[in-house]
Amino acid sequence: MNSTGSENENCSQHSNSDCDKAAALDIIKAHDSEIDRRRPRKGDGDRARGVIYGLPLNSNTLGSVTNATDYEELRAKVVSREDELSFDARFRSRASHIERHVDKIIQKVREEDEHLFSAQEPRKGHHGQQHPRFAGDHFLSNVDLIGKTGLFKIASMLPKGAHLHNHFNACLPPHVLLDIAKGMDRMFIMSNLPLICKEEGENKFENFDMCEIQFSIKRPDQEDPGDLFSSCYQAWKTMRFAEFLNRFSTYYTRADVGTDDSTKAHKWLLHKLTFHEQEAYDPLQTASGAWEKFNGRTRMMKGLFNYVTAYRSYTRRCLEDFARDNIQYAEIRPTMMKSNYITSDDGIETIDNEGIMQIIIEEVEFFIKAKSQENKFFGGLKVIYCTPRSFSPEKVKEGLDECIRFKKMWPKWIAGKHLRASPPSCLGNCTN
Repeated sequence: MNSTGSENENCSQHSNSDCDKAAALDIIKAHDSEIDRRRPRKGDGDRARGVIYGLPLNSNTLGSVTNATDYEELRAKVVSREDELSFDARFRSRASHIERHVDKIIQKVREEDEHLFSAQEPRKGHHGQQHPRFAGDHFLSNVDLIGKTGLFKIASMLPKGAHLHNHFNACLPPHVLLDIAKGMDRMFIMSNLPLICKEEGENKFENFDMCEIQFSIKRPDQEDPGDLFSSCYQAWKTMRFAEFLNRFSTYYTRADVGTDDSTKAHKWLLHKLTFHEQEAYDPLQTASGAWEKFNGRTRMMKGLFNYVTAYRSYTRRCLEDFARDNIQYAEIRPTMMKSNYITSDDGIETIDNEGIMQIIIEEVEFFIKAKSQENKFFGGLKVIYCTPRSFSPEKVKEGLDECIRFKKMWPKWIAGKHLRASPPSCLGNCTN
């Protein structure tokens, strides 16, 4: 009979507890073997670790634990084994004095951050249940506190090396693009629903909640005027953004945007551009539903982003943000397709992918030069040429050909090629 059969037969003659102990002993032996393999050798066997490790689940060893001191010693050995097998054991064993000192500071900061969370008012949940705040909660549940933590401030200052696979149009807060758009004479706003109130009650502002908003710079001949605040409004008719800002507070009176009429429209638009906790983690939410919201916000951002003043200003501010976070190199992912061409501020001229690349290069070169004059360093930036996964094979080939042409034209500026899409929308094309 083989050894496994013997072990099974022996186990059948003993209690499950004994079998569990035997299995645990095998695990500990394997742990000891792995520890010995990892540790730098100073001698033979356990002497390399500076302590004799017994097997804590051995019945003879267990029988000898007669007081608290023996127990604490045995427990320390078990904990030591776990530490030796942890993912950071090698780094801890080789850490310098200053690294250990910094680690103590960071652990202290984390304790203070824990107190920051626990000191907050509990949040009211289902049937009034009180839920204390804690650091390990969902991101959107804690986003109001994360920026106040000491650990976040330390992480912001640390050198980061590279920021890769960068969603370029989502690097900065949405108010940046909204603030720029307010000053654009040819900026228009559109909706798929009229922004009108229904009867009094829970659904009074339903259209404001459910609508999808889009922006666009328009030439005079592209205007298709409509009144967003009229019940006769037809989807995607255009209204000047300046007029929308002036009239919004008359029609939207809900308290969630405050009482200052001059900022109500701005706050509402920020709300439309940003994911919120209940929206992301609602029990009825699905991955497809979250992507639906994401794609709608991408379309909303598109018109705020795709004109010269916004593109240049955003690129410049994005670089400043990288430098402020101590990021020394980045790779951005603009989507290079005809519908993403940017326009002049009056909407008359169209700037293609080559022109977009030229704008990015000019802004980065100017930024690096300015930093060098301040005796500061920014390593640079490259572009990942992106096209949608939903493209036909012919369009994918056209994009790849242009990417190769750009790589030959600007060898140090193109990092690679990428097909992008949300998972639900790309499954069919992935299969094909």
